[in-house]
This record gives sequence, structure tokens and C-alpha cells, in this order.
Amino acid sequence: MADIDAKAQALSAARHRILQLQEQMADKVLQMAAEVEKLMDVVPLSEAKAFLKARCNLPVVELSTYVGFAKTLKGSEDVLREARVSFPVVKALVSADPDARREILERLEIGAQIDTKDVASIRRRLVAAKLTAAEALTAMGLALVSALKGLEIDWGTMMDGSPPPRREFVTAPPPLDSNAEVAVLDHFHEIEAQT
Repeated sequence: MADIDAKAQALSAARHRILQLQEQMADKVLQMAAEVEKLMDVVPLSEAKAFLKARCNLPVVELSTYVGFAKTLKGSEDVLREARVSFPVVKALVSADPDARREILERLEIGAQIDTKDVASIRRRLVAAKLTAAEALTAMGLALVSALKGLEIDWGTMMDGSPPPRREFVTAPPPLDSNAEVAVLDHFHEIEAQT
């Protein structure tokens, strides 16, 4: 019984310390964003970026997140602090479209735990919901034809409209004869013409 109490106490203490550290990390991210914004108010953006990169050794990826924070997340600091968001989540929020960002902030506000996979999933769902039937069929048709040809499709980029990277599978499916490939393409063109 004492063994269980010791284990429970250790877990409770670890949880407490980790939550405190997460709060501190989120607070530091928000403080950095505020400092970058203050600097941008005083000097031109290009000069601020050059200074932060050269003199403060701020990586370009982080720099773009902090610069974008003022445009996209200003006013949401309390929600982000309360949710103990990590830098990767802030980065994903800065790059998200306004609808996805609004939904994620609403979820955070009611106490949801959000990570970068959740942000990506919400973004994909919202983009897919905006597709017309013809666009959805075209995207699915391209994916199917590519799969039949042995090419990999990245659905995340397919759904957000950017060109998908094409990489060969390590093991490709058996090659299609030209008649089967033409039949698949014709079928999808017919479907697209009907919508």
C-alpha cells in the first residue's frame, strides 16, 4: 500500500512540475512574440529581421512565427497562456488560415488540448469542406490514378491546393496495361463532366 502511495505522490509531483514548466514555456513564447513586436514598432521589418537573425541568433523559422504572431494571434495571448501551448502549436496557428485559427482558439478557450496534428487535421477538414464536388472528385481521381501508377500522394497538400510531392513507393504495384489506365482516366473525366 505504501508503494502505491509513493508512486501516486511521484506522479502527482511530476505532473505539477511539468505543468509549471509548460506554463513557463508558453509564457516565454508569448514574451518573445511581444519583444519582436516591440522591435518592429521601432525599426523597419527588414532591419528587425536582420538584427534578430544576426545578433540574437534567432532561427528564420522561429523569426517568421514571431513576426506573424502580431498579425494573426494578437489578442489571444490569455487563451494561449492558459492552454499552455507549445511553440510548434503557435507556429501552426500563425500559418493557419483564419477559419482554422478561429476554430482552434475556440477549442483552446473551452479547455481542449491541441497539438500540431490537431491543427493540421482541422485545417484539412475545413479545406475539404470548401471544395466543390468537382474539385473533390478531381483530387480523389488524381490520387487514385497516382496510386495506380505507384506514386505516393500527400493528402495534406492535395487538400490545401498546393501541388503534391510525388515520390516513388519502395515497392510499386504491378504496372497497369495502357487500356486499364485509359479506362480509369475516362471514368473520372465522365464523373467530372457530370458534376
